[in-house]
Amino acid sequence: MNLISQWSQNNLDIVFFIYGLAFVIMGIAIWVQPKKESKFEIANILWLLSGFGLIHGTNEFLDMWAIIKGRSPALDIVRSFFLIVSYLFLFEFGRRLLRISGEKYLEKITKLLGWWLTSIIGFAILIFGFISTDFWETGTIWARYLLGFPGGVLIGFGFVLYYKYKKHKLEPLKVKKYFFCASLFFLVYGILGGLVVPKGNFFPSNFLNTDSFLSLVRIPVQIFRAFCAIIVTWVIYRILGIFNLEIRIELQNEITERKQAQAQLIQSAKMASVGLLAVGVAHEINNPIFAISGEAEMLLKDETKDIETKDASKAILEQVKRIKGITERILLFSRQKEFKREPLDVNKIIEKCIPLLSYQVKMEGIKIVNELASGLPRPLGDENQIQEVFLNIMLNAVQAMEGEGRLTIRTYSEKIRENGRRKTDKFKLGNGAVIIEFRNTGKGMDEQTLNKLFSPFLTTKEKGTGLGLFICYGIIERHGGIIEAQSKLREGSTFIVKLPIPKEEERQ
Repeated sequence: MNLISQWSQNNLDIVFFIYGLAFVIMGIAIWVQPKKESKFEIANILWLLSGFGLIHGTNEFLDMWAIIKGRSPALDIVRSFFLIVSYLFLFEFGRRLLRISGEKYLEKITKLLGWWLTSIIGFAILIFGFISTDFWETGTIWARYLLGFPGGVLIGFGFVLYYKYKKHKLEPLKVKKYFFCASLFFLVYGILGGLVVPKGNFFPSNFLNTDSFLSLVRIPVQIFRAFCAIIVTWVIYRILGIFNLEIRIELQNEITERKQAQAQLIQSAKMASVGLLAVGVAHEINNPIFAISGEAEMLLKDETKDIETKDASKAILEQVKRIKGITERILLFSRQKEFKREPLDVNKIIEKCIPLLSYQVKMEGIKIVNELASGLPRPLGDENQIQEVFLNIMLNAVQAMEGEGRLTIRTYSEKIRENGRRKTDKFKLGNGAVIIEFRNTGKGMDEQTLNKLFSPFLTTKEKGTGLGLFICYGIIERHGGIIEAQSKLREGSTFIVKLPIPKEEERQ
């Protein structure tokens, strides 16, 4: 301990150099870090911490120069100026950090005590310095008391509160330890830099000062301040990594969204092509089917025919009826007919669908759970067509569960935010959407089936046509919405329908 004490006292110029260099590096690191487009509010105030680092680091270099070359009145004034200005930056950063910490009462207090408070404190320090016999000594003491110590405390609490406020975004980035470490060492630095001051002739500077600290600890306080500066610089550098991760995530999201948009364009083009083809095919099929149906009916009515012939005629008519149903659904999809545009009560439509499935639900032992939000905005559309979509999805869910299971239907509305953009440009940033989720506990689907789910004639049922979801896709698309599915084998499936909210509904 004696060796450390002796070395540190004899080499304070080196200590001040390391101390200053650490803060200058922090200031430069913040300054050069790209953060202009960041969604983290802290990005907008980090320039203040950068200013503190650069100015305070320069002040430590001046202190080193004073040790090497000796003090002078001019140098003392410059040193005082740099110290006071650096602590103004520190205090203002702490005040603004608390303001964005998510605590309403702190936001109100820090708004009330605006930038003018920092200016008044700075002006008061200058007055105290000028009316004293030693401007450098008195000015720096009051700067540390009124700015340095409160600034360190504000930042210490601010980092913890900001992390808790943004935990949902910051936790995946694994920076908790850096925020809490920054909080701790800014608090310590606030005490060491703001309360342990040069010896003055007034309380408490005549009691707690750099000389009394040295007598008690045997190591100059500047050693501990330098250590804090190094740790703070390191944790701030690690915290700055959130902006690099944010950029990387944004790029990944953009690539994913473009791929999904391209897939949706391909699907739309495929649907348009199938629609045109379907019209011709349906008409060509209907002509021979009409003839087959007529002949089968004649055979069925002919009393001279035997039972086997009549049974065969019945089977033919049943299959003809099925073929007609398929062609009618194809034509319905391909016609792109106009639909009513009226405000839709989404919850009411769902409640209408549930009784239609009561027999299947009861037979299969399936439980339907409604989580319907009240006061939902009303998207525009055709109630009958939207009911067809919901009923189709719910029926598919019941059939997929093959026995006891749970179908959870959830409705809610949300604003389209930049941190949760839609997978298509039909929804713009700031628009509203009504979301309907149908989550079942069925057997789920593999990725290959999921990718082709809304393609025509794709079915996993023995008697399915593969047109139900294909038609649902077309209906929702014509409503300007989105229908998508999420599924994993043996984990069930979730179908999500998103319908845009008209501007007048958003204003209400």
